Amino acid sequence: MQITAQRCSQCQRLFINPKYICNDCGGTVFEEVNIPGRGRIYSYTVIHVPTEEFRDQVPYTIAIVELDYNQSIYRIVARILPGGENKLKVGSDVTFTGIDERAYCFVITPRVNK
Repeated sequence: MQITAQRCSQCQRLFINPKYICNDCGGTVFEEVNIPGRGRIYSYTVIHVPTEEFRDQVPYTIAIVELDYNQSIYRIVARILPGGENKLKVGSDVTFTGIDERAYCFVITPRVNK
C-alpha cells in the first residue's frame, strides 16, 4: 500500500501531511504523489494512560516512522497496530496499512534475510 503525499508545484518540496501553503517557498499549488508505504521505526512509545477517547484501546503504540523516498528520509507520527509486539524495537521494518482514526497505521513486517 502507498501513502499519498503532496509535492509543491513551485519548489518540489514533498509533504506527507496536507498543506495549504508550502513552508519553503509559499507556493499554494500542490500535486499528489504516491510514495512507498514501507519504512522503519525511528522511535516509539507505548501508551498506557490514554486520553478519554482512546481508553478502550490501551496499551497502544505510537511511533515515529522513517520513510525513504527519492534519496530523502521523511518522518511521520504513526500508530503501530498489534501483532508484532515481541519484534517491536527501534529499527523494526514496518508496512503502511491505511489511515484509521486520523492516524497513519503500520504493522511490523518480518525482515527478509538476503
